[in-house]
Amino acid sequence: CILWKFLAAQSVMFPMVVSTLISTLVILPWLLETLMQSMGFVGAALAFAVFYLLNSTIVIVWLWWKKPHYKDTWPGWGAWREALDGPKFCAFMASYPPQHDASC
Repeated sequence: CILWKFLAAQSVMFPMVVSTLISTLVILPWLLETLMQSMGFVGAALAFAVFYLLNSTIVIVWLWWKKPHYKDTWPGWGAWREALDGPKFCAFMASYPPQHDASC
């Protein structure tokens, strides 16, 4: 996951450890027991999908709440709006790659 690599590069490991422990010790056994009894092997696959989703959600909520990462590395969601701004985005797409014709 890109989020995990982003945090590991900054030595921010605590949120990932906590979310993994919570997910592995509480959420995964409950999901496996509940979904495997009712859905069998499909339930196990669904349990792991929900496990990964909840694990990532816990980390994202933790980051939003505590903000342990370096502020200069993540300017926030406003950066996406600026990056995808119409004229700037079209100029960027027209410049790369050179053989690509990107007319907006």
